[in-house]
Amino acid sequence: MVHIGNNPPDLDEIADLLTSGDIITHCYNGKPNRILTPSGELKSSISRALQRGVRLDIGHGTASFSFEVARRAIAMGILPHTISSDIYCRKPYRRPGALAGAG
Repeated sequence: MVHIGNNPPDLDEIADLLTSGDIITHCYNGKPNRILTPSGELKSSISRALQRGVRLDIGHGTASFSFEVARRAIAMGILPHTISSDIYCRKPYRRPGALAGAG
């Protein structure tokens, strides 16, 4: 699985290395290193990767999803193969046991 969004490395370099069954997550992110060109077209490296059997995953998370990118990609027929959340628990601000007396 390859996480994309901010670079380096450049998505074009990564996509050309991927093979069938590899996964690109955060496929609808709005960051500079995304599957669409600045004009909204699918990058040719991503088109080639999809033809080789590379899979796309949403990996929504907290900052890696753009409705605009999703709308454009879906309108072109670029749908994700999987929908993961990429939601994780951030480090707690309180030390363990800090809430032991609450309740």
